This record gives sequence, structure tokens and C-alpha cells, in this order.
Amino acid sequence: MFLSSKLKELRRLKGVKQEDLAKYCEIAVSAIGHYETGRRIPNSDLVKKFAQYFDIEFDTFYDVEPQEKDVVSKLLDELIEKGYIEDPDKISDIVVKMIMDAVKIDIRKRQLDKGRCDII
Repeated sequence: MFLSSKLKELRRLKGVKQEDLAKYCEIAVSAIGHYETGRRIPNSDLVKKFAQYFDIEFDTFYDVEPQEKDVVSKLLDELIEKGYIEDPDKISDIVVKMIMDAVKIDIRKRQLDKGRCDII
């Protein structure tokens, strides 16, 4: 489950209004709507605020293993550094999902390749 759907799910399960979460995070109410629909993606500081508000672990918002998260983070940093991503706050959940899926596939392929080498 990605950040947008997880944020919306948590907010509804806890009976929290967008206005309340926005006030806690010191952002516009419309920003919460954008994050919940995947039109925008919050930076890591804001995700930490969400986690604090809901009293959950930061990683709960991301359906990735720690190894995968590190690779995705490094990849995003590299894309930003090289200028492929101009405004990281405007990366959609779809783009992040594609990157995470590619990383998961690559990691699993390497694990399989390593497993084959160990067998032979």
C-alpha cells in the first residue's frame, strides 16, 4: 500500500479530518488532499510528522523492505542530483511505485542469480 492510500486509510480509521492533520503538520488542507490522491508526494520530514501524528513507524507508509528503501532513496537522490527530477515534492505516487517496483525486481533478480551461483 502506498503513501497516498495509507494516509487516507489511517486518517479515516482514526476519525481524523484533513483539517486536523493539516493543522498539526502546519500545511494547507488542500495539500492533504493532494497527498491522499497521489497528485503530490510529501517530503520525508512531512511523512515523519504523519507518522508522529498517527503514532506509527515511518516505514509504515512505504511497502518496502529496508534494503529496498535504501536503494529507492539513493536512486531518487541521484535522479534529483542529475536534474531528471526538478521538484521532488511533485513526484506522483505512480512514479514512486514504478521506481519501487523496478528496485524490487532488480533486488529479487540479484538474489535469484546469487542463489543459482551458490547451487552450482
